[in-house]
Amino acid sequence: MLEPKSIRRDPELLTSLDYKALRKEGIKYLQELSGKIWTDFNEHDPGVTLLEQICYALTDVAYRTNISIEKLLFYNDEYKSVSDSNALFGPNEIFPCGPLTLTDYRILVIDKISAINNAWLEPVEENKLGLSGLYKVIVQVSNETSEADYGIIKEKVRKLFSANRNLCEDIDDVQILLPTPINIGAKIDIKSDAVGEEVLSELFYRLNNYFNPAVQFHTYEELTEKGMHLEKIFETPSFDHGFIIPSELYLKNDEFYVTKIAEIISSIPGIRNVEELIIKKNGIKTYGNSLKIDPGYFAQLDISHSEGIEITKGGISYDYEKSTAQHLFEVKLDKHKSANNMKFKWQFDKVVKPFAFNQISDFPSIQNTLPGLYGVGRYGLPEDAGEERIAKAKQLKAYLLMFDQVLANHLIQLQKIKDLFSIEDDGLHTYYGKLPMEFPDLEELLENPSNEKIQQLVVGFDDHLDRKNRILDHLLARFGERFSDDLSIKVKNLFGDLPKEEVEQEVIRLKSGFLRNYIQISRERARAFDYLKDSIDQENIPTFKRRISFLLNIRDHRQRSLISHYSDMKINIHEPGSKLVTDAKTETDKGQEIHYRQTEEIEGKVTFLIRERKTLEHLFLNGANRANYHIMPETDSKYIVLFYRDKKDFPVKLFEVETVEAAQKTIGKLVEWFNETNVKTEGFHVMEHILLRPYGVDEFHFQILGREDDVLFKSIISHGYDEQKLVAEDALLAGCDKANYKRVQVKSGKHVIILKDKHHRELARLEDEVVSEEGAAMKIDDLIKYFRELEKDNTAFQKKIIMTPVKIEERKVSKDFYNAKMSLVLPEWIPRFQNEEFRVLLNNSLRQSIPAHLSVKFIWLDMEGMRNFEVLQKQWLELRRQPNFDWKKLNILSAKLINILTIPKNGE
Repeated sequence: MLEPKSIRRDPELLTSLDYKALRKEGIKYLQELSGKIWTDFNEHDPGVTLLEQICYALTDVAYRTNISIEKLLFYNDEYKSVSDSNALFGPNEIFPCGPLTLTDYRILVIDKISAINNAWLEPVEENKLGLSGLYKVIVQVSNETSEADYGIIKEKVRKLFSANRNLCEDIDDVQILLPTPINIGAKIDIKSDAVGEEVLSELFYRLNNYFNPAVQFHTYEELTEKGMHLEKIFETPSFDHGFIIPSELYLKNDEFYVTKIAEIISSIPGIRNVEELIIKKNGIKTYGNSLKIDPGYFAQLDISHSEGIEITKGGISYDYEKSTAQHLFEVKLDKHKSANNMKFKWQFDKVVKPFAFNQISDFPSIQNTLPGLYGVGRYGLPEDAGEERIAKAKQLKAYLLMFDQVLANHLIQLQKIKDLFSIEDDGLHTYYGKLPMEFPDLEELLENPSNEKIQQLVVGFDDHLDRKNRILDHLLARFGERFSDDLSIKVKNLFGDLPKEEVEQEVIRLKSGFLRNYIQISRERARAFDYLKDSIDQENIPTFKRRISFLLNIRDHRQRSLISHYSDMKINIHEPGSKLVTDAKTETDKGQEIHYRQTEEIEGKVTFLIRERKTLEHLFLNGANRANYHIMPETDSKYIVLFYRDKKDFPVKLFEVETVEAAQKTIGKLVEWFNETNVKTEGFHVMEHILLRPYGVDEFHFQILGREDDVLFKSIISHGYDEQKLVAEDALLAGCDKANYKRVQVKSGKHVIILKDKHHRELARLEDEVVSEEGAAMKIDDLIKYFRELEKDNTAFQKKIIMTPVKIEERKVSKDFYNAKMSLVLPEWIPRFQNEEFRVLLNNSLRQSIPAHLSVKFIWLDMEGMRNFEVLQKQWLELRRQPNFDWKKLNILSAKLINILTIPKNGE
């Protein structure tokens, strides 16, 4: 039963909006505070009149305060600028996520490349190297695409995948499916009111959808009408042409059924009966119910040869126009294609509706609402008013100004709410002030009234750094992010104390930058770098590197050299006892002798002495500390500057000057140079191991694993992948028979066990040598038992076969080196990076910023090592970027990089 609707005569209001409630509360306070001397609280009393006007003004202010937040933020129609500056990202920006699943990549490829009708992504399970993280992309192109364009399409797919791939994943191959023509023959009886050409076109259309289900793009309006929420609609990696529903994407089908085809034909409106159904594949008639399509092909309905379809109407032959039926079929296909080719464009006002709103902070002064008798409104006092009357009016104006000012400050704070929540780090004020500009004759009460002066007064009460930090914490919390102030302060203050204000400003800069980049940081959180992109693009980095740079206050996250800043620094190494390095001494003011070392001075240069290149890292640590520089008098007219690299060694004379001021100035420049250079060099390189996998491998060995997955046997002779796989399977059968084992005693006295086949061809050698003849016999018995166990379960045996490439540039790494692993290459000489606390923070931040299944190794290099790595990395990137790269040269470069990444001193 429907309940009647009505309008309440006395609606419930918030107290701040209820004039009567405010007046009642005001009277109550007046009675409590001044009830003994003020007893008349009737409407005619001037004090009550003032109270009523203030209460009315409060309801006006309360109304504005209760306006919806979107209207307060967007009242000037500045939708895009306000949303960006307040981290109020649109649903089309914040809800989508980069491709993570196989379905995500299917949607991406189908939406981005118009020539592709459908696509599938498959993990490469039978990889020759036994690697994981590689994918094969299978695409079905449109009928209009010629074979001459297949190469272009493959390259587009590779570039698209490279630009959107996830960490430690890569594309292995792109396969374009070739068509297998399917012809349909049947005798179809249609109803009397049916048109044969229309029925036939519908038959073609439905069978075509059965063999190749069309991918449907939906509009935003369609999905909202179905009741889908914004977060579900935009839960997709790409929507250039509309929205693809994941559940509507079908798996690749390589088998079809004649009974299903007959069912589809029978269900078409206008068809009465179907007889003599014939299916041909490649022109050859098929028998049975199953129609299988070979791997690498797809079923394509061939309507150009539809002569086998005979149409009757009531048993009488029906002559139809074949060309008309084909044209109607093509019209239906074109209708679907045109719907999918529409470009989707998001408009911000789909969420925030446009509206008009006046300035929030403009409101009439309380004085202007008082009766004219009070002489404080716009019209003031009559011309014949006496001085006492004028003085009393001004006194009342000054009294009311206090109320107006409080309300004006509240409303300007309301109007500035978009500035208060701004993520820009240039404006840090959080309190705002404004004069009540509609206050009559304001200049008579205040000297040179201005908003600037009011703002200066307000700023004095504004703990803006603390408040701004807390506001940014609130904005971060909206996205489930937490940016630890303690972390930032520790990172910034590992060396030397900074003023608290500078630390807080630095934290604000980091949080603001994090929020400004949050769409990319969030959407592409697992994204790797694009190795096919131009190397000049310094922003081409893994997304987690950008995130960590904010968390650890690494100023420059871009892809760049970490060693180039030292190109102007000349290093000469002299043998001990060299005449170029001499010992000297000087005296302090108190007569204490100071011994130091010096070298020949070069005009305009400062020379530091170090024992060896490896100690260069200590120079950048100590050189940035002003306390390590000491100014000493050399003569009455000269001063020298000594540098203490450590407490145990003699100091080094850097230079001499004529005044203390000149020495201090030069020291300041040196400290500044060391600090700037250290900051510029802070960073790291990312090397994904899967990208270093060998290419063009032709020869393989096989290994058979034991019960604990340790290497049991290794092949003696290498072969091609397929042949060697067969040899490994032969070894299974051979291992079950004792006659196929050969025992050989080597020079050490130990015994080697060799596995042969029935033709006495040696297949594999046991990895571990056996000490005694009796031990060898027992080992062979155990091996026979093990192989017979595996013989019963071929799947288990296949898992025990490991194929390893031969002679891949002397790589001494296992296949696990490539799987879900990456290395961070860092400069070990940077002061902050030498600190153990920082390294712990780096490790913790990294674990929180990358996918949990990935393993990371930290590679700490000195200057020479970093220089060698960057040269190799640059050569590798330039070569890998080429469409038809020289895989032999790439393998050599990859092997050299692997040698650096497997330096023994660097641990996991």
